[in-house]
Amino acid sequence: MIGGDISLSNATLYAPAGRINLAAVGSVGEVIPTETGLNVQAFRTLGTFMLEQRLAERPTVNLGDPFGEVPLGNLDASGQGGGAIFIRGGQWVSRGGSVLTNTYGDQEGRGVDVVLSGAAQFEGDGAGIEATTFATGDAGVGHPACRQP
Repeated sequence: MIGGDISLSNATLYAPAGRINLAAVGSVGEVIPTETGLNVQAFRTLGTFMLEQRLAERPTVNLGDPFGEVPLGNLDASGQGGGAIFIRGGQWVSRGGSVLTNTYGDQEGRGVDVVLSGAAQFEGDGAGIEATTFATGDAGVGHPACRQP
């Protein structure tokens, strides 16, 4: 997902063990996905990413035994191996929004990689980033959680 200011409210983007790319941009430039990241080049300004979860109930997915029904995050690449989520932008405001790349199997997880030119602000219950393993695969290997360019 590439756009100016991006706002997701009570929404879920789900890519089981896959990849989610999100870039909030504020001017002309290029966003280039690579095997290991998401390059944002030549932008004078970057946009704001707003992630908001106001409803108490979240959608779920049935992962079978032994996990059963598991609630999904707003951005969720969880699966046999946690997938990859790349977030690029100026600032990020999360009001109860969650970003998950959890591992539920024996595959290595890839994690969450965030690069912002400004600040990240997390408010409310459930707001955060999670790359946890609930099985034998490693969770979120090889990516810093959040950094600035």
